[in-house]
Amino acid sequence: MPRKTLNVNDVRLSVNSALSHPTLAAGIAARSDVTTMEEAVRAGIASVIEHVLHTSGQYNGFRYLDGWPAAREKRTEYRRAYL
Repeated sequence: MPRKTLNVNDVRLSVNSALSHPTLAAGIAARSDVTTMEEAVRAGIASVIEHVLHTSGQYNGFRYLDGWPAAREKRTEYRRAYL
């Protein structure tokens, strides 16, 4: 199987785009478990990009898109963009 390489910056931009959307569960009616499910998906996406960035030596931190999570009533810790 041929080895594939990819541009880490392209992956970072794609992840930032996914994490920036207000909802990942587009089209799903408001349910009590959607927020928890979305946060779990965001946490998984964040984990993948953090691993890629750390492994490639390109991790430069991140910024919260909605301000500091502890300052808000509803925590959305994984609404972030990687630098």
